[in-house]
Amino acid sequence: MPPAPLAGLTVLVVDDEPLLRRHLVATLERLGADVSSADSLGAARRHAAQSGFDFALVDVHLPDGLGIDLLKEKA
Repeated sequence: MPPAPLAGLTVLVVDDEPLLRRHLVATLERLGADVSSADSLGAARRHAAQSGFDFALVDVHLPDGLGIDLLKEKA
């Protein structure tokens, strides 16, 4: 079996829609990534403060703000 294309990468998925978030997490995990998820900007900030990530997949419109704010903060 070929190596997982995302093996060794850590990914943060931020989306307030539970089904979409779970689907994205499952897909990334199948590709070998170590995935964390958050359903709000606040939760994403807490995850980012606790751990570093190689990549973040962030929804733009979250219940408590704009996902782009997380990227502007370089969290």
